[in-house]
Formats: sequence, structure tokens, C-alpha cells
Amino acid sequence: MSYKCDDCFATATYIASNPKKPSWVDEYYCDHCVKVNALDCGLTVTAVHPPSKGYMQHLPADGNFTEDDLWEAIAEANGVDASEIMDGDLVEWL
Repeated sequence: MSYKCDDCFATATYIASNPKKPSWVDEYYCDHCVKVNALDCGLTVTAVHPPSKGYMQHLPADGNFTEDDLWEAIAEANGVDASEIMDGDLVEWL
């Protein structure tokens, strides 16, 4: 799934959190607009990570796992800490 920049509608490469908006409202920016707008506004910006299909190898072999185990597996497959991604949409990461 790809996202479009909120400013220019190019393909977004960054997600920004705005402290003035609810935590569930994400703003998306392309390389150009993140430099021009997002960083100047003091937003917290992280790169958009494409979903990885390698998360399955990090799940328990017996197939019994919780949602937290799934988040941990996705994070491991993407080389990030689970706490960085757990507030996102799980379906988008799958």
C-alpha cells in the first residue's frame, strides 16, 4: 500500500505526528514536503516502512501467538523496535 503526500500528492516517504492533533491522525509527506513543511512545523517524522513478508519466520513454529507476538515479529523483520510501530495499523504492516 502506498500513501500520498498530504501537500502535493506525490508518493509519501514519511509519516509525521502532529502534537496539535489527536495521536491517531497521521500526516504523510514526500521527501520535498517533509523538508519544507513538516520539519519546520516541529512534527515528529519517521520514514514510511514498506511491509515486510519476512515476519512469518519470526513467529512461533507451533502457530500459537498473540497480537503482541505478531507485532514483535513484524518489528524484528523490519529491524525496528515494536514500540515504534505498534500504534500503526496492523493490516498495513501485513
